Amino acid sequence: MSDFTVFEMVAIFKEMDTDGDGNLSLEECLNYWQEHFPMTNSNKMMNEIDTNGDGVISYDEWHAFWEYLLNNGYSDEQIVSEVINYNK
Repeated sequence: MSDFTVFEMVAIFKEMDTDGDGNLSLEECLNYWQEHFPMTNSNKMMNEIDTNGDGVISYDEWHAFWEYLLNNGYSDEQIVSEVINYNK
């Protein structure tokens, strides 16, 4: 993952983590994505990224998810563009 992509993923994670506890709750995900990522998609995202099943997405889980996508055909540019533009 490029330094730019890591920087953007950290920035987005921190922006989403409104309570600053280092984890993303379903509520924080819903608040961030708003109408672009409704409850069903947020639940699916939570299920895919929350690999230990504790109901929150840790930064390690967040980072591992994007690494997985990079290793399975997505480019840094696609990932950054998708995440940044999805909330606009």
